[in-house]
Amino acid sequence: MRSIVRESISSGAPPGERPTAVAAVGLALVVLGASMYNILPLLTAGAADKLGFSAQQAGLMSSVLTAASGASALLAGAWVRSLRWPPAAAIALGGMLAASLGALLAHGYGSFVLLLGLAAFCGSAAFSLGMTI
Repeated sequence: MRSIVRESISSGAPPGERPTAVAAVGLALVVLGASMYNILPLLTAGAADKLGFSAQQAGLMSSVLTAASGASALLAGAWVRSLRWPPAAAIALGGMLAASLGALLAHGYGSFVLLLGLAAFCGSAAFSLGMTI
């Protein structure tokens, strides 16, 4: 296995064809993609405390984020093998970042939850992609 890795690196193969580079990117996608789900308890508590959301609103926000993540994981089976992974990863991570930044600037509960739901959807897409490359 090591000789294959050395050959792919020394042959000047593009990063998408190097096993170690692909493994590193896959691991990064898994970690970044799962981050929205992993910080959900902190996000819910912070939204209730700092933004003044009620317990019902915080619970609904958690439900929306979980549903968006689950929907993305279900849809990933249809697209994850049909697209090249580098552009798909860029779109998923870019969407996650843009939606998260948008949520920081949102002024209403509905837009905040919708943007975080989009971030969770994109994060789950990145996670699914990382698990398959």
